[in-house]
Amino acid sequence: MEDNDIRVQVLGPVALFVDGVEQRLTDRTRALLAALALDRERAVEREQLIELLGGAPGSLTLATIRNYARDLRKLVGSQVLPNKRGRVRLNLDPGHIDYWQFRKLFDRAQSSEGEERRRALREALDLWQPGEPLHNVGQAHLQDQVADLTTRHRKTYLDLITVNLGSGRVDEAVTDAREALSRWPLDGEICGALLQALGHMGDDGEINRIAAEFTERRRKAAQGLPANFTTLVRNALADAGTATKITMARPLRPNQLPRTVETLHGRDHELAQLDWLLAGQARAIAVVGPAGVGKTQLVLFWAHCSLDAFPDGVLYGDLRGFDERDPVPADRLLTSFVRALGAMPTEDPVGQYRSLLAHRAVLVVLDNAPDYEHIEPLLPAGPQCAVVVTSRRRIPAIRSAGSGKEVTVKRLALEAGVAMLRDLIHDRRVKDEWGAARDLVIACGRLPLSITIVAARAEQRKTHRLDRILKDLRDTSALLDAPVPKNRSIKLETVIAWSYRALSPAAADVFRLLGVHPGPVIGAAALSFLTGLPQAELRSWMDELTESHLVEEIEEDRFELLGELRLFAARQAESDLTEEALVAARTRVLDYLFWVGWACDLALESEREFPETSQPLGLTVPEFSRDEAMDWFDAEYGVFTSVLTQPVYRSYESYQWKLSLVLVFYQRQRGHWRDSEKFLTDATETAAHTTEPRYQAVVHRQLGATRRKLNDLNRAVSVLHKSIALEREVGNIVGEAHSHQVLGAIYESRKDMAEATEHYGTALQTYEAVDDRRGITYTASGMAGVLLETGRPEEALTLAQRAVETANDGYGLAAARRTIASCHLELGNPAAAVVPAKQAADEYRRTGAALNEARVCELLGNALARTGDPAGAREAWQRAQDLLVDLLKDLPKPSSDDQDLLARLRQLTAP
Repeated sequence: MEDNDIRVQVLGPVALFVDGVEQRLTDRTRALLAALALDRERAVEREQLIELLGGAPGSLTLATIRNYARDLRKLVGSQVLPNKRGRVRLNLDPGHIDYWQFRKLFDRAQSSEGEERRRALREALDLWQPGEPLHNVGQAHLQDQVADLTTRHRKTYLDLITVNLGSGRVDEAVTDAREALSRWPLDGEICGALLQALGHMGDDGEINRIAAEFTERRRKAAQGLPANFTTLVRNALADAGTATKITMARPLRPNQLPRTVETLHGRDHELAQLDWLLAGQARAIAVVGPAGVGKTQLVLFWAHCSLDAFPDGVLYGDLRGFDERDPVPADRLLTSFVRALGAMPTEDPVGQYRSLLAHRAVLVVLDNAPDYEHIEPLLPAGPQCAVVVTSRRRIPAIRSAGSGKEVTVKRLALEAGVAMLRDLIHDRRVKDEWGAARDLVIACGRLPLSITIVAARAEQRKTHRLDRILKDLRDTSALLDAPVPKNRSIKLETVIAWSYRALSPAAADVFRLLGVHPGPVIGAAALSFLTGLPQAELRSWMDELTESHLVEEIEEDRFELLGELRLFAARQAESDLTEEALVAARTRVLDYLFWVGWACDLALESEREFPETSQPLGLTVPEFSRDEAMDWFDAEYGVFTSVLTQPVYRSYESYQWKLSLVLVFYQRQRGHWRDSEKFLTDATETAAHTTEPRYQAVVHRQLGATRRKLNDLNRAVSVLHKSIALEREVGNIVGEAHSHQVLGAIYESRKDMAEATEHYGTALQTYEAVDDRRGITYTASGMAGVLLETGRPEEALTLAQRAVETANDGYGLAAARRTIASCHLELGNPAAAVVPAKQAADEYRRTGAALNEARVCELLGNALARTGDPAGAREAWQRAQDLLVDLLKDLPKPSSDDQDLLARLRQLTAP
């Protein structure tokens, strides 16, 4: 790291800035930094450091000093703080340390006169920060250094007051003297300088007031007045009597805003809301949102752009509401603000502060507020003032602060996130790997802080492609453990932890359990079962989590825990919950998915059976319509996918095969064939040693049916024969028939009508023997299709009509009607084909069987064309083409029949 990235501050509280951002230091590392920075050579013997930091020989060891140096080295780098024997050395140019800048200006003033002297003294004073020098170094013994700094600081004020009076700048002399007296309120010489300056102004009333206040302060401090104080007052009053009265210029305009970004992406809406302050539509705005979403940068960007609207200045204070340290007390900020406004703090800082702002147009920015109670004393009362507050918690009470409003900052839109990443790294890298850049932003949860972390990593690894960086971040701990750019002592995990620690115990318990849940979104019913809390009680804790912006309610009673927050919650669960509690929580997740999923599967007419078991206590399973079941699966499918793929859940094997089966009908209707094949393939292994052969056979049969849809026919036949073997093992002839029926369909697809007839015949014989109407419907429809293909349409029509009579579910009825329509077309009766074709298309659409709907729509178009309805025919063919185009792009190996169908449809719909 180059030293031009680093700045050290000791003229006030000790601080280290890297790339313009203050770093977090301990008291001892601050003391070490101050001792090195104040030394003329920026190098101190280790034994001397023991005395300075510890207070006495033997209170610290050399090893401890090495540890402090190591901690500081992590922030500034080994070039700036080398790891070498001998003296500890800070290789930093004096121009990067405010003390040596001050000394250079101070020395120049002592050797100069007139305007040059005045300018040097002014620039020297401007380097000082509010507060006592080195006041934040803990118990370190740096009293000599503090005394030297104070002496030089005080002398600079006195010299500047003298120079200003000598050059006729009386108003500046008064302002500087007031500021000096606010720093040293018991200093007689400084009070005398103020009285002298007020005499030159001709303000005898102010002379008497200042003298009286000074006398009272000395009395309370049990100190007598300086020997010459009465003479000073008398001389000042005499000067005032002969001086031309001077009206004091307006106080200097404070601007305490930190630096901000030059470009802000995706925040036009929020900036427009902040403009309410400029339009008089609000006087106080609370900007709230989760950690890292960019609240502070948003407010600072807006404030810098709006400076002209506040001619009397801007006050800024960081309340540190979400920090490992305690929040900054309001009275400390009040003291700082009062001094910035050119006054000396009194015993009533709130009243004084509000009086000072009563007739001024000042913007007050209060950053990182923990709650409304901390900011209430800092809210200005003046009608021309405005205040902006940032917080991770909602602050609805801001509405009571005189037309107050709340602005919620959400995560960036994807395109805005990519634009931010493009600004942070080389534009060409984003253009060359646009897809990887988008995936990186998504992996960051569209959170500006996370995007900044990833950009910093990309800049460190300029030769790496973005997809390589993305792959590295797939390790879920990588993002949480990454240091925050420009503040290397903090990890992203630490930033989130500050919000987490502020939760009530009950809300923290719920948050941890959210980390056990494998999906980003959870409904209230699932969360209630997971936590064991009634939904009414749970609601209050979820309100706390949403108000803290750790969880977002994306729709009524559905909650989202995104990206880094979900990773953090999972880490808290792993560290805070016992193994027994983790197992119990995961089991409740799986029980909820299985029992509610099974109810939805039955609503889709699966007639699925599972081994007899008891429904868990406390779980209420509602009844679902078909549409409600599909909606539930749509909402929970991501959670199913997670538990069927995440290693921590895959060990619960008895659930793996059951959940895979529960999904089958839904996956077929949504076209999730690849997922279904993967889950069922894994399920054949878990079922093999967790359940009886009957259910193993079901898994194999459903896998065969899925592979048939994926045109993976050889492997489909293999698992179906395995299914038949398992069914024979337990004597389940109906199960055997189900597998034969699927094999019949496969051989029909292969145009092997003899094999198809054999398997369909075997299945139909069993179904008729046990009067399985559903089985008869499906098999009769399949057999009718074989008869039609082999030139026997009359027999096919009779068998298809029988299938309609036995149908007891929509999908089977659609298949039978589709075959009837085909038979009528083959028999030269297109008019009779139209109605069953339309009925079949409607039913396939209702059940979500898009591929079959496409096939029957071609059939419908053919029938309409032959009945003299070309417009209707074209509409049906176009519908079939649109469905098929969408479907085939998701199939790894489209069948030749489907490809031929698409070619025919394109020809039929061509202009």
